[in-house]
Amino acid sequence: MRVSLTARLVGVVLVMQSLLLGAVLVYLFMFNPPVLIRYIMHEQLSLFSDNVFLDEDGQPQVRISEETDNSVWIYAVLPYDLIYQIIDRQGRVAFSSVPVAAFAPATGDSSAQPKSFYYTLQQRNFYVERMQLSGELADYRLQVATSERMLALFQLTRIQPLSKFALLLIIFSILLYVLIVILTVRRMLKPLLRVAAAAQQI
Repeated sequence: MRVSLTARLVGVVLVMQSLLLGAVLVYLFMFNPPVLIRYIMHEQLSLFSDNVFLDEDGQPQVRISEETDNSVWIYAVLPYDLIYQIIDRQGRVAFSSVPVAAFAPATGDSSAQPKSFYYTLQQRNFYVERMQLSGELADYRLQVATSERMLALFQLTRIQPLSKFALLLIIFSILLYVLIVILTVRRMLKPLLRVAAAAQQI
């Protein structure tokens, strides 16, 4: 079945509008600090939670290698900017990437339930995200603290490239939209141009 040019143009317009809407949403996401923080922290929680295990003594451990994540060098170079801990139900530290006390909400109770909170360590502000582990680690919680400058670094290395892609996609969508409008107008005017040309020959 032959598809008319109008139907094709409509299809292209719908695709273009979807691309444009998606690009705008991504671009707005990049410049929404709360959403950015949650995205970065959830990414870190996912990385660490996939690499928690119990050692021979039944104690929780975390093992991250370059094979697991190619940005693992950041954690080694800046150990006090991204700190991860495993705490038990009483809020005691069972494992910590550096020797610091358990991160705790403003109440001071590390066994409290909030999933995210701000924490100050050595006069620096940290954003803390935590999650309950499951299976044989159900008695423990994983919590990750990221300093403000580490969040800025993640934004620079991981988020900005996406924002540039989103901006290019927006520009491409706009140019495509303009091209479609021009083609549509020319198609609509073609019968009128034929009539005008025929009238001139009379």
